[in-house]
Amino acid sequence: MGKRSFWGRYDIRAMVGDDFGPAQYRQVGLTYAQYLQRELGQPKEAYWVAVGHDARLHSPKLAEALIEGLTESGINVIHLGLSTSPIVYFSEHLHTLNPDFPELAGTVVVTASHNPPEYNGVKFTFQKRTLEEEEFQTLQALYFQQETALAAMAEKPGAVRAYKILPDYLAAQGQQFDQVGQGIKVVVDSGNATAGIVAPEALRRLGCEVVEIFTEPDGRFPNHHPDPCVYKNLAFLMDKVHETGADLGVAFDGDADRLGVVDEQGEVIPGDYVTLFLTQDVLAEHPGAKVIFDIKSTQTLFQYVRSLGGQPMLSPSGHAYMKRTMKDLDIPLGGELSGHLFFRDKHWGFDDALYAACRVIEAFAHRRSQKPGYRISDFRQSLPQTLISEEIRVHCTPDDAKRLIADLQTTLERQPDFFGSPVTDILTMDGLRANIENGFFLVRRSGTEPCITLRFEAPDEATYRHIEKRISELTAPLAAPL
Repeated sequence: MGKRSFWGRYDIRAMVGDDFGPAQYRQVGLTYAQYLQRELGQPKEAYWVAVGHDARLHSPKLAEALIEGLTESGINVIHLGLSTSPIVYFSEHLHTLNPDFPELAGTVVVTASHNPPEYNGVKFTFQKRTLEEEEFQTLQALYFQQETALAAMAEKPGAVRAYKILPDYLAAQGQQFDQVGQGIKVVVDSGNATAGIVAPEALRRLGCEVVEIFTEPDGRFPNHHPDPCVYKNLAFLMDKVHETGADLGVAFDGDADRLGVVDEQGEVIPGDYVTLFLTQDVLAEHPGAKVIFDIKSTQTLFQYVRSLGGQPMLSPSGHAYMKRTMKDLDIPLGGELSGHLFFRDKHWGFDDALYAACRVIEAFAHRRSQKPGYRISDFRQSLPQTLISEEIRVHCTPDDAKRLIADLQTTLERQPDFFGSPVTDILTMDGLRANIENGFFLVRRSGTEPCITLRFEAPDEATYRHIEKRISELTAPLAAPL
């Protein structure tokens, strides 16, 4: 592992081992404390930071090491223990609901999200928002400065206070949604990850009839990988929805900030279509508002959002970028293909897959009240029937990715019908997206893995197969798809 390889664009993530373990986590704690003091100044009273961790077997030990670094630097810690990332983010807002809870300077989550069990990582927030890329680079630079220097220890170590936050979180959900799920049957796949500690209970409190699978947290993830963006990981959920006659199924990733949805027929509803499903209700309360989608999303979004009087908008992929854009432009709804969903209309704007599941159930209940017998699949069938791929990952070096994207742009300028249908426009905000009538082709560098990611959509089978063939040609010099 290279010296800096566990530092990504917005978080830390790597395989746990001799060069990425408790010593590095303690150093991260020292570094984050230094970052707070640098940004906020030396306080009269110690800053408070909340720390939680996911279900991986090494997460508790790594969280303790991180807390050691924080407290050695004089930071007080609210220790939340096993938590979803959104629950940790929620703790930053809890002082507005519970005056006895301290106002936090930030939060730290020990998690590797959907990565394999041998991985771990760290996610940060600062003053109720995700660190932006430039801020994260500053944090990274501080980390490596401290590697060769003895960190300044505080005269008085910080305190550690354990806090059981689930009752507060569940109460906030219940206050907003009440019994909106009455009469709705939902299968909940927690993926043996952190969602199991809260998702089934939260949806029962909505009045839903809940069928649980893989609820018990187990950091080995023995049944399937906790990544709902990969359809094969939803196979058990699809089968259980069929078997039980449920209205829908929901699944969560390793730290429960990404949502997967399956309709009553056992068909996957991709993340961009989940955002579309929610658009009608949001725009009914916010007429003319913008709705933001990431660059991987279906071309159908433009026609659909405009038909409801909204303003569709594409953005680069990346939850930190999307959250910042939504805040800056006051956008009430945003979503990514990966299952990150964001609400700023009745929520604080961070990505919480359980909250998003509640919004999906609320939207479904509303439509069924207007049209008895309404099914989730009715929504997909009401849209243009294009063919759209899963997200495809192909191992690739950064140089190869850059070269492939540049070469493809040159090819499309010379040969606009390269994908079998004339290209209407090309977007380069995040990789290269070539739009065609009722479809698109996208290739971009992944922000979290050493690969390129691809997705495409076509209005008919012939165009779909043509694009598929072009992808094989483009990626042949690279490694096989992941």
